Amino acid sequence: MSNATRKTTFWNFIQNNKIEIPIIQRDYAQGRKGKEALRKKFIADLKGALDSNENEPLVLDFVYGSVKNGSLNPLDGQQRLTTLWLFHWYIAYRAGKLNEVLDKENNKVKDILKIFTYETRLSSRDFIDKLCDYSAVLKGCGLVKDIQNQTWFYSEWKQDPTIQSILSILGGNGKDSNDGDNFESLFKGVCDFERYWEALTNKEKIVFYYLPLENFGLSDDLYIKMNARGKPLTSFENLKADLVGYIRAKAEETENKNQKSWRGLCDQKDGIPIKLDTTWMDIFWKNRSSDEDDARVDEIYFAFLNRFFWNELFIAKKDNEYLLKVGSATEKDGAENSTVEKKNPSYSYLNGEGAAYSNFDVYRYYNNEIPIETFNKIEKILDNYKAFIDNKGEIPTCLWNKDFYFIPKYKEDNNKPIEIVDNNGNKIYQVTPLTQVQRIAFFAICKFFNELDNGSIENNIDNIKIKLKHWMRVVWNLISGEDAEGGAQIRNTQSIRTAIEFIDSIDSQDVYKSLKDYNLELDKSDFFGERCSEEKEKATQIILNSHKTWEDKIIEAEQYAFFKGAIRFLFRNEEGKWNWDNFDTKLRNVKEFFDENGVKNSCRKYKDESILLKAVLYHVGNYEEEIESKKYVLDNTKSKWQNNILLNKNWVWATHNILMGNLDISIRDGDCVLYKSLYSSNLLDYIANEQVGSRINKIHEHLAIYKPYIEGMMPDTEDFHRNKVLSCLCNENIISSDQRIKIYDRYIDFFKGWDIVFTCGNKKYEWNTDDKIYLIDKDKPRKEILNTKLNDKLGKTSWQICQELRENLKNNLE
Repeated sequence: MSNATRKTTFWNFIQNNKIEIPIIQRDYAQGRKGKEALRKKFIADLKGALDSNENEPLVLDFVYGSVKNGSLNPLDGQQRLTTLWLFHWYIAYRAGKLNEVLDKENNKVKDILKIFTYETRLSSRDFIDKLCDYSAVLKGCGLVKDIQNQTWFYSEWKQDPTIQSILSILGGNGKDSNDGDNFESLFKGVCDFERYWEALTNKEKIVFYYLPLENFGLSDDLYIKMNARGKPLTSFENLKADLVGYIRAKAEETENKNQKSWRGLCDQKDGIPIKLDTTWMDIFWKNRSSDEDDARVDEIYFAFLNRFFWNELFIAKKDNEYLLKVGSATEKDGAENSTVEKKNPSYSYLNGEGAAYSNFDVYRYYNNEIPIETFNKIEKILDNYKAFIDNKGEIPTCLWNKDFYFIPKYKEDNNKPIEIVDNNGNKIYQVTPLTQVQRIAFFAICKFFNELDNGSIENNIDNIKIKLKHWMRVVWNLISGEDAEGGAQIRNTQSIRTAIEFIDSIDSQDVYKSLKDYNLELDKSDFFGERCSEEKEKATQIILNSHKTWEDKIIEAEQYAFFKGAIRFLFRNEEGKWNWDNFDTKLRNVKEFFDENGVKNSCRKYKDESILLKAVLYHVGNYEEEIESKKYVLDNTKSKWQNNILLNKNWVWATHNILMGNLDISIRDGDCVLYKSLYSSNLLDYIANEQVGSRINKIHEHLAIYKPYIEGMMPDTEDFHRNKVLSCLCNENIISSDQRIKIYDRYIDFFKGWDIVFTCGNKKYEWNTDDKIYLIDKDKPRKEILNTKLNDKLGKTSWQICQELRENLKNNLE
């Protein structure tokens, strides 16, 4: 133990040190509403220590302080000191010791207690002074009520948060409460307070460590950084206290085989307790809230620690009974709905952003413990990250995921932090959240700094920046896959685990070599396995061509348009095998065909006239299996092209051909009528641009092209000729229909709707989905004038059906 650090009891400490709470410190909050569970455990521990016959004292961890104007100003530990002071006052009062003389100078117990005061908070200072002089016999109305009835108690004090918090911990809101969260209920029925006073003042039953911060040359600016003035205890402060307390307790366990290592974590000059409040605090201080009156970091610090513990829980051994088990439940995460395991309370709590701190148990994720390796890891990560940013290092930005921040930020509106109310009714500031994909990126950055050699950062910063850039480029490429609707492909527990386990198996300090040498089998039937295989091939190409040219080309392509790192279509040949020979040609055409929104118009109308879409369908050549049965969406949007076409391994022949510029189409006689209509007519111009999101499916026993739940159109097939017949009659001006499709101010030979209504002369007709044509008269039942299905069965051509319908319409008019 360093000489600068002293182990002491509160009574010994206060007899030798004037304690003055600085004005910048927050009000006393351990007695406030919403803190019942925390203070109940704390004060029960205090009483339990006095009742115990064990020699081991209750250790309350560090109190950091600085001497100012002859008084000790506690920097961290004010809440604990205030509770200890109240504990001593209460027992002294109940034991009748407040006026007991202690020494030859006639100093009394109350005179020693008066050494504890507030710097400029006059109401709190006056109340504590009056409380020390209070020695009235306790009446039946209860301690709090009796104090409030004293003539010296000002009514305004009922509005003072510190005074009300003090009264609450003394007697529970003025009532003789029995719930154990105040001294009156805790000591109910106790008569022998002298025994407690003896144990409190003459035995080392309750101790803490005092660390004077002058030894570290810390400035007053640190006070501002470390304290959100005038606020209740935050979730971060409670978590920090429990984390430090846990480490301290482990360091005191004599039977712990890692006791020496735990003690190292508690080092007074360079251990986790001091780093939490100094060097690591500087990391988060850079992202502090913009509130000039109350700059703070508590919420972002708290969020970061929770995200780190989520990492540790998620990668812990699967055979641990406390970890994830089989099961599912729907959980909202950002804009994504995820199926996640919720049986584990730690996972549910840590995965849910914004939950207020309630207890420390959820952090004991491994057999009700926190392994020492977890603390070693967080120490190395934050130490290395601090050294990295101190040497002007930055986390590389992902161009398509710019709202990710390794160190969280405050969400703001008009340059002011956005407030919400936590589970305890306290106002807190909102923090930038994480999607499930971003959680994996957070994990990857933690892995990088944990695997980084922490002895060479300053002299090797340029090389480290390059390593991190390579690492995060690969990670973002791996996790940025989207489905056909534009949603993240990684959005459930299993897909997250697959990604994290693969990323954890790769060397973050030499990712290209690690990928090139990766020799485990990859599941190429899975989207993530495809991305892993792609990154392995890219890394191999970069290493084998050990110059900057290929890496630059690959990065340029990854960042272009809507590709988000997935560009394997540029180096696959028509058979789907890796081949870099045509990379430059394909990249040049890609820039001609696409932009960030999907297919574009350039020197040709690739989008408006669906030139690319027609060409790719033409080259697919397997309409029924690849388009109809899989209900592929037919449009020019980025998500459909990325996932349905460019990355579709069953369409590599078609993709290769269009990217090589083979866009010419000639009608193949053997193709079905519908397929010919799609690649050779202007039908696809309308479907892809005006009816975005349509797919082919059967409805009313006919193939149709439509968006889900929205009426679309029925194209002609070998035994269905409605569009061709009606178009012919429209072109001859024999009939007219409002359902004829129009695009770019001209009609095309297709009709929208399941039942097509048309007029001939002054009469109205309907070509129904039952393949019959009816005469419609509002005053009479429908009259069938032609059964086209029957004609189809007889093998009549569309021309013959058209002729028959023409005659029937003429007869009806006559």
